[in-house]
Amino acid sequence: MVKHFYKIPGGLQWLSLWLLAVAAASGQQGFGPGTTTVPPLTGAPSLAPLAPAAPPASTLQAPTFDPYSTQPNSSFGAPLPLSTPPPLSGSFGAPAPAYSQPYSLPSPGAQPYSTQPNLGFGTQSPPALFPYGLQGPTQPASGFASANPLKFLQNLRFSDDHLCGDSGKSGDMRINDAFATTTLAFPNFLWTGQPWFLSPGFGYHSWSGPFGTWADENGTDQFYPMLPPDAYSAFLDIGWRSSPDRAFGAELGGRIGLYSDFSGIDDQSFRPMGLALLRYNLTPTMALKAGVSYINRADIKLLPAGGIVWTPSPKTKWDIFFPQPKLASYLTTLGNQDLWWYVAGEYGGGVWTVNVSAPNLATPNPNDYLPLERTLMDINDLRVSIGIELGPQANSSVGQRGLFFEVGYVFNREMVLVVPVQQYSLNDTWMLRGGFAF
Repeated sequence: MVKHFYKIPGGLQWLSLWLLAVAAASGQQGFGPGTTTVPPLTGAPSLAPLAPAAPPASTLQAPTFDPYSTQPNSSFGAPLPLSTPPPLSGSFGAPAPAYSQPYSLPSPGAQPYSTQPNLGFGTQSPPALFPYGLQGPTQPASGFASANPLKFLQNLRFSDDHLCGDSGKSGDMRINDAFATTTLAFPNFLWTGQPWFLSPGFGYHSWSGPFGTWADENGTDQFYPMLPPDAYSAFLDIGWRSSPDRAFGAELGGRIGLYSDFSGIDDQSFRPMGLALLRYNLTPTMALKAGVSYINRADIKLLPAGGIVWTPSPKTKWDIFFPQPKLASYLTTLGNQDLWWYVAGEYGGGVWTVNVSAPNLATPNPNDYLPLERTLMDINDLRVSIGIELGPQANSSVGQRGLFFEVGYVFNREMVLVVPVQQYSLNDTWMLRGGFAF
């Protein structure tokens, strides 16, 4: 039978409400063995009668939740499958970038220092200073930036030049030049954000000739000077280039070298050289360069240096640049190596201090030679060549070559002695040149 509680007059009403509140706060839900739900107190207290709870079951029931079970309880339902969360609402903005956290990996292609210049800005230099650019035989053939980060030891390079000569032909001179060089890179030169390069190198020069005789102004046949069979070059190049991304920039280089046959060394054996260029980027793929090259030879001290460096595509580069122009283009791919071909020119030769026995031109006797004397000697010439270079595909966009070979023609050849002052013309000849880098 259901019983109802009616209104309780006076203070009992407030006492009852206070007891109900205390019971609810202490976890009690009624005064009898049954349970009831206490509605929340909202606003003023209500005097409506409370519904009685159902009587308790006659027997205890098994609990519906087992805290030690390894199976989910059916009363909670099957777990919901995982799903991809919905995209963020536009009101929350775009997601954060993948590398927004501190000390994260850099974005692809973001290199603080690059070993190669950007679009159209190559490293061509006259042959007396950085003969193949700062990178030696691995100079860029396109000029696009390399994806490789700056390394301390850039590479090791070996090359050999052979100028043909026939011992039975008057005026011929056979020359072989072998070089071994490397490049070390140091980042952030004087806080400019650009690296500077040190390139130590060593060269061995083998000379045969000049052969035969030549006719002086009186028509008398004279012999050529007797040169030592060997000479050597040991040098250290230093180079720096401002950021190629700026409209105006500069390229600076210096060399200190020792050039001698090592039968003796004097102050003239040490030859400082230099290069200074100003660069103006006409377009993202074209740059104008102008400056001077201090080659410090016995006959010529300074050469003008300048021209246009243009990279119309990642597979083509035109260095219309004196005194070392080069036009290069991608040819094909062999396995995982890219093959390039090119046409190049240069002002060749060198300077050394050597012991020379020169002919005595004051007498008609061609066999009359002056005593052996140490003197400064030039060998100067102009060279044009066509060649191929092979390099890994990872470096194909900058024409990095691990192997190259070229055939050239050498003309306007001359040999200059300072003491005594004598100058000799030599025959034109063919040149074979090759090398590799790793």
